[in-house]
Amino acid sequence: MAQKGSQFKKYDYKFKLKAVEKYLSGEYGSQRQTCLNLGIRSVTQLKKWLALYKENIKLNEMSLEDQNKFLRMENDILKKYQALLKTLNER
Repeated sequence: MAQKGSQFKKYDYKFKLKAVEKYLSGEYGSQRQTCLNLGIRSVTQLKKWLALYKENIKLNEMSLEDQNKFLRMENDILKKYQALLKTLNER
């Protein structure tokens, strides 16, 4: 958890992509070493970028029809989750 008064560092899309590609290429070795070399404050941040990158690759490898099915399924899950939260909040 961030301390009171601390500032969050923002990274642009190009930097995030560069960090993920550097890690995947093995140029810096571990995730920790990649973060140290690029000045990323948290390994967790790099892990999140990697997950998003891998999810995006999976979507790009699917046919448009499969992407559509996947996104519809994802949307249905989010709608059910939202309805569940609403019922829990009404209790």
